[in-house]
Amino acid sequence: MILTILVGNTNTRLAWWQKERLRRHKIVPTTTFRNMVKDYRDRSWEKQPLFRRERLAGTAIASVVPALTRDVYNYFSLLTPTVLVSARTPVPLRIRYNRTLLGTDRLCAAVGGYLRYARDLVILDFGTAITVNIVHREGVFLGGPIIPGIQMMLSALKEQTAQLPAVRFSPAVNPLVQKTTTAIQSGVCHLVTGGLNRIITLIARRTKREYFIVATGGGARTLHRHLPFNKIDPHIASFGLAKLFYFNRRKNE
Repeated sequence: MILTILVGNTNTRLAWWQKERLRRHKIVPTTTFRNMVKDYRDRSWEKQPLFRRERLAGTAIASVVPALTRDVYNYFSLLTPTVLVSARTPVPLRIRYNRTLLGTDRLCAAVGGYLRYARDLVILDFGTAITVNIVHREGVFLGGPIIPGIQMMLSALKEQTAQLPAVRFSPAVNPLVQKTTTAIQSGVCHLVTGGLNRIITLIARRTKREYFIVATGGGARTLHRHLPFNKIDPHIASFGLAKLFYFNRRKNE
């Protein structure tokens, strides 16, 4: 069994894989995860029963939080053979994107989508930011746009204005609203869904292909009735990260 760790700006996703079978998973706030690994030098990892050596054959890590990446790698290197995925890590894809600027979360999602679906994909990843990831069935990653995430938009409205309130997101489809709370919900809902629908339409028009739309991340289920998802796959990036563990271990043997 191997462990995959996706360190995100808001949450860290842990998944335990037995070959291609997901055995269990856990989502931890990244601030909590940071506190768990920051004192690896005092061997506090020995007190963590989830990560005992005999239970894991290896660990794969992908992080978009540079300040935390090295401590996470050092922590788990004490336990298991560990692969740290970066933008330059060898992958079974041709990358048509500036790799020095490519987030490892996008890279893992693209690899996972390519190996799991083997078709033309648009992967919508609803994280702190929303990324649109285009993967062609021939094994080519074309990148794609990035827009602010839902919570980022809500927080910006609260923090950058004097009177707008903090709002909990709920999809509000009707634009004819009379309350500030629902006005914000409606505005953010239409901005995200309208923008993503237009992006998907333009991608299909410019590439002259028909795409299978896969959604992942925390906001995917919230908007599934308002966007043309063919599939919600919450573990597509973890699956890709697991595949990259084996891919790079074989290359180094």
